[in-house]
Amino acid sequence: MGVLWEEIADISPYVIIPEFEFGVKIIAFPKLVRYTRRGTAVPCPYTLRYNVVPHLNGNSYTGIDIIIFSEETVKFAQLKTLKGTLTGSQAPRSKKELSIHQNPLFIAAFNLGDWTFKDNKIPRIAGKEFWNNIHIDYDLVENHVRNMLQRVDNDFAELATS
Repeated sequence: MGVLWEEIADISPYVIIPEFEFGVKIIAFPKLVRYTRRGTAVPCPYTLRYNVVPHLNGNSYTGIDIIIFSEETVKFAQLKTLKGTLTGSQAPRSKKELSIHQNPLFIAAFNLGDWTFKDNKIPRIAGKEFWNNIHIDYDLVENHVRNMLQRVDNDFAELATS
């Protein structure tokens, strides 16, 4: 579902989704080479702080999902569906990836559940606060998502009875 929230957020003129706009993903790059499960990322020639990796053959890399222009600052963020989307083992990786940026932000598209991402140095926002921050009407998003989920639920109920 994360890509869906990125696609909706990308409607905002205050948002850049690097993967959509440039065909690349910005990943944390604290050392000269980062090995991923799907390959090796080579150093970016412009900076040692991060690396930009093209998405080829559907490979997925972790890192920055969304860049937000807000309050005259550029914020580098990860966008998740719910406050509890991250498992305990994923949280340290997210902290590492976000902490290299001056203005990191951890976002949950919907203000549901309890936070599993906790870091005193990285702010978190969820739900209405996020959507308002990028100037998209939260009530409109919530209503459409609710309708979509109800349609999916009805379709699955029909499948179960057939």
